[in-house]
Amino acid sequence: MNNIDLTQFAMAIFVIIGLVNGINLAMEKDWKAFGKFSIAVVAGAVFGYLGWFGIPSVEMGLAVAISSSGVFKVAQKIGGE
Repeated sequence: MNNIDLTQFAMAIFVIIGLVNGINLAMEKDWKAFGKFSIAVVAGAVFGYLGWFGIPSVEMGLAVAISSSGVFKVAQKIGGE
């Protein structure tokens, strides 16, 4: 059986939560929040492309940006919002 790297596993979970959050924002037509989500995704891609903040690639930049939305959504749920 393969050993699971927990950091990659956590990142994958938060990316999925972030994607679902972004899709829900668009489906609910919450354009202001979806705009913020989109700006984060574009910023993550640019940071990855330029190598800023230690992000090595565009793909990782997208993953970081989308997962940040997932982390934010989980924090909202834990906080009771």
